[in-house]
Amino acid sequence: AGRQDDGVIGAVRLEPELAGGPPELGYWIALPLWGRGFATEAARRLLAFGFTVGGTDEVRCHALADNAASRRVLEKVGLEFDGLGSVEHRGRNAVAAFYSTNRERWSGRG
Repeated sequence: AGRQDDGVIGAVRLEPELAGGPPELGYWIALPLWGRGFATEAARRLLAFGFTVGGTDEVRCHALADNAASRRVLEKVGLEFDGLGSVEHRGRNAVAAFYSTNRERWSGRG
């Protein structure tokens, strides 16, 4: 995946939970660039920053249950499946797969 211009290809974030819970990992990648490892690399680096520099103790995330590619990204970067639940997605309820990890589990991955 070579660099062709200076355009934005996506975003990654650790968003604080308003109620004081652990932050949530989120990301998006422009559709033409799916499948090239950008989401995995960005999520992996942000988790490393959060756990080693940012003082984060735990991270949560969710993906739509039928989004196998996004769920695979979460598993590759060290989040563990916690179960299924419901989220609002584009104005409707949708089934989501919830994931989490903490500093100890994440750093013990190798």
